[in-house]
Amino acid sequence: MSDSTKQNKILEFYLGQQPDSQGRAIEDIWSWDYQKLESVHNYIQWLFPLREKSRFNSSAPILNDEIIQAFRTSEELRNRLLHSFKVMLAFYGLQCREGENAEIVNLDFGQKQIGFASL
Repeated sequence: MSDSTKQNKILEFYLGQQPDSQGRAIEDIWSWDYQKLESVHNYIQWLFPLREKSRFNSSAPILNDEIIQAFRTSEELRNRLLHSFKVMLAFYGLQCREGENAEIVNLDFGQKQIGFASL
């Protein structure tokens, strides 16, 4: 698969128009329980692609300036990226308090922790 095809696939994946290289829709990944988020590792490069080729997932998309600009200019892409971020924050036992002074804080689980926070 060419780099150009992979670049288009990340936008289509994020917009819910195409699955990732394993046939998973982004909405499916968002709905996974914490056990699955912990046990499967090849989705993270699809939720948060980088500018360089992944050493761990050869089918992961690679960002370029065009893709980054698409995320910067599309409210829908930004909102969906934020949703991915919140899914992973919850997995790590964190949450984002939004507002003028947004901050990352611990989730209040009481005595029970879930996901990565309980490992």
